[in-house]
Amino acid sequence: MRELTFRDREELQDYIENEKNSMYEMIVSSIDTAYALNAEVANVVVFYVEDEDVYIDMISERDEWKSSLGLALNYYVESEMYEKCVKIKKLIDRL
Repeated sequence: MRELTFRDREELQDYIENEKNSMYEMIVSSIDTAYALNAEVANVVVFYVEDEDVYIDMISERDEWKSSLGLALNYYVESEMYEKCVKIKKLIDRL
């Protein structure tokens, strides 16, 4: 699982809004790994916010995986990244 550090929540929010490709890559990868391990939770990323000295875990529980992957699929269709769409569709089908 990746850990990303930000100065404050504003910087974190900017990252989430502007780095959708990276966010969706982490989501898809973590769900794929969790599925392979037969886990109940996919640990996506840990955000550390320096000015608050707080860690924020981003996880996805098994019952959320299909909807999370659906959002990623929509993003990649809109971005015309069809190779990623195929990978996500295959993962959804396995679930």
